[in-house]
Amino acid sequence: MLWYGQYTTITGENEIAPRERELTVAYVLLTTNEVAARLRTPSETLRYWRAIGKGPRGFRVGRRVLYRASDVDAWEEEQYNAHAIGASK
Repeated sequence: MLWYGQYTTITGENEIAPRERELTVAYVLLTTNEVAARLRTPSETLRYWRAIGKGPRGFRVGRRVLYRASDVDAWEEEQYNAHAIGASK
């Protein structure tokens, strides 16, 4: 039986052996609702931030807006550095 992340190779006469395949993920994509939950803010607020250019970078795929997790991480870090309590300026 095969499962995700494996493929088969023929090793001899009518012999099939499963072999692990290395999977790499370029980036993780998040939906608007997932980002809103992560930021603990309503999804409507996230949509508003996107409209005025304030929130994390996102892009459209058809009608859906998706966010790279790395872009959300970077935006969170920027917000932390800019608005941390007790931050020196």
